[in-house]
Amino acid sequence: MLKKFTLVALAACTAFSAFSQKPDWEKVDASYTRLPLKPVSPMAKKYSIEIVMDADGTNKAKLADREALINSITTTNALLVKQGKQPQPYPEDNSYYPVDRTAASVKSAVKIDGCQEVSAAPEFSVKLKFSGFEFAGTTLKEGSSLVNGVSTKNYSYEVSYTYKISFEVLNASGELLRDEILGGTDKAFVGTKTKTFSTAYELEYWWNSEASKPAKVAYDNDGFKRAIAAANNQLNSDLGYTVITKTLNVATMKDGAVYADIITAFADASMGYNYLSSDKKKADDYLLKCVAVWEKAAKEYNPAAKKQRISDDVAGALYANLAVAYCFLEDWAQCNHNLVKLKAMDKGGKLTHKLEEADAFKADYEARIKANKVN
Repeated sequence: MLKKFTLVALAACTAFSAFSQKPDWEKVDASYTRLPLKPVSPMAKKYSIEIVMDADGTNKAKLADREALINSITTTNALLVKQGKQPQPYPEDNSYYPVDRTAASVKSAVKIDGCQEVSAAPEFSVKLKFSGFEFAGTTLKEGSSLVNGVSTKNYSYEVSYTYKISFEVLNASGELLRDEILGGTDKAFVGTKTKTFSTAYELEYWWNSEASKPAKVAYDNDGFKRAIAAANNQLNSDLGYTVITKTLNVATMKDGAVYADIITAFADASMGYNYLSSDKKKADDYLLKCVAVWEKAAKEYNPAAKKQRISDDVAGALYANLAVAYCFLEDWAQCNHNLVKLKAMDKGGKLTHKLEEADAFKADYEARIKANKVN
C-alpha cells in the first residue's frame, strides 16, 4: 500500500520573508517504511488471521425468529384446515436481511502490509469479528423542487447505519493481548439521502416495502466498504509495515558563489531521503553530511545583523531542514531543538498550525521507532 501526502508541517517558507536572501524550496520525495505502532513483538511479521461473520448472532437470530413464526403459523393452519376453517395468511416480511458475505471473501479484502500470512507458527494472530450491517435510524428531511415552475414539497430519509467490527490480537503463545472495537465502526455513519417522495406517507410505505431493498443493499455495501477500510487502516497502523512516501519541502539556495555549501547539502539530503526505505544506513550517512553543513551555516546567523549571508529567511529554512533531517535520523532532542527555534522565529503565529502538525508527526514517528526497538 503506497500512500503519498505532503509534509507541510515543516515547510516554513512563508514565515521568513523579511530580507533579500530568499531560500529556494524544492520538493523531495522521501519513502520510508512506517513501523507498527503496537507490534506484538519488535519486527513481528508472520501472522494468522481468522474471520468470524455475524459475530453477535443478530442476523441468525432474525432469521430464526422468522422461521419460528412461519412454523407456528403452518402448524396452526394445519389444525384449522382439519377443522374446516380458513387458514391464516402468512405476514409479509419487510425486514432487511444484510448481504450474505463469506469469511473467505472478507479475508481476501484484508491485508497487513509487509507481513506474511502463515498456516503454522505465527508470531501473532488476528481475529476479526464482524457484527455486520445494521440500520441505526432514519431522519425525515423536507425539501422542495420546481415542477412546471411551481415549488413543490418533497420528503426523503437521511439514513444512518453501522458495520461494527471488533478484533482480537494474540501473541505467538495464543495469549490474548487486545480485544476491542475497531476504528469507530460502532459509531453510526450518516449516508446519502433516499430518493424523494411527494408525501411522507409514500416515503414511509416505500421504505418499509420490498421496493426499497436495492437502496438498502447500497447502504449495506457502503457500510461494508467503510468497515474494511477502517480494518485495513488500523491493522496496518498497529501491526503492519506500510511504505509511506512523503513529499518534503527542502530549502536550498540559487547563488552558487555565496551558498555553495547549502546547495551541496541539498544534494546530499535528496540522496539521503531517497535511500530511507531501501538502505537506512546509507540514508543516515547522507543526512549526517547535510546536517553538518546546515548546523555550521546556522551558527553564522546573527539576528541583530541587518546584512549577512544567513538572514532570517535562510536561518529559518535551515532550522526547518534540520528538524526534518533529525527526525529521520531519530535524534529526537535535536529535532525538538530546531522546532523550538522555528517557533521562536514565528512571531506572528503564521506557522502555529504547521508546527503543531510537525510535533504530531515527530511524536508518532518516534513512538513507532521506540515500539520496535529490540531490548
